Amino acid sequence: MVAVLSVFISGYVTAKSLYDESTYRPYTTDNKAFMVGDTITVNVVEMSSAESSADTVAHRGVGADAHIQDFGGLDIGDIQLGTETGGGGKVKRKGDLRAQITVEVIKVHPNGVLEIAGEKLITLNDEEQRIVVSGKVRKDDISAENIVLSSRISDAHIEYMGKGVIGDSQKPGAIYRFFNWLGIL
Repeated sequence: MVAVLSVFISGYVTAKSLYDESTYRPYTTDNKAFMVGDTITVNVVEMSSAESSADTVAHRGVGADAHIQDFGGLDIGDIQLGTETGGGGKVKRKGDLRAQITVEVIKVHPNGVLEIAGEKLITLNDEEQRIVVSGKVRKDDISAENIVLSSRISDAHIEYMGKGVIGDSQKPGAIYRFFNWLGIL
């Protein structure tokens, strides 16, 4: 009787399992990321190149032929007016980025796709380099070592930015920006 009364007095008692299916990871499986907060290493291997060229030639001319004789002893020959315009341009760009960054799973979609995001900041000799990676990864594209290639990230957003003396020297000067704003360049 005392035992029954102590149960009623102490309140409702339940046993809770130590097993949680949403966070359970067996010891025999690999260490692939599968839930929010897990990390994945991204091998960024991106190469791109583009080339564009244009040539322009335009001719415009006006000609006049006049001969005036015995006008004060002057003889005026041919008079011709004209313009000739030519131009050309070529743009060639090539990019190659190789980096390794560890990102975090920030969301797991109902279909099992992992949304990832992360950034890395490196400062070397007063030069700051920042790498930002985000996108979506299928669990099947993650290797057993918990690594995914950047080419396997959908909706990928990869930024590589530099700041410092070298990065600042790559920006156009104020005079160039002014004439470009006017549309002259």
